[in-house]
Amino acid sequence: MMNDRGYLMMEAVSSLLLVSCLGVVGLPVLCSLHQEAAATRQMLKGGELLENRLAMGESSFVETVLVDKTTYALKGHALRDGFSEVCVSFRAANGREYERCGIINAGMNSE
Repeated sequence: MMNDRGYLMMEAVSSLLLVSCLGVVGLPVLCSLHQEAAATRQMLKGGELLENRLAMGESSFVETVLVDKTTYALKGHALRDGFSEVCVSFRAANGREYERCGIINAGMNSE
């Protein structure tokens, strides 16, 4: 629909409308994907902190660690029969609370 002087005004307006509709739909999706990617990185770091603390073999502690603008709460307490539970909890970039726990045999680590 081009005439010899260029595009019609209606064509230009409709293409701008289409581009802006795509932007309105696409930007929130991209923002959500970015938050989920950040939450995944935070979960991996929380798992790493949990593994390190489990390897230390401590049974009773409460600790707060700040890593890359995220506060991780580490808690450990003794269970029965020489076992200990260690948990890490944090609020991720997507606004959700996460907690991961692991159990170790504290009696085996003290030998």
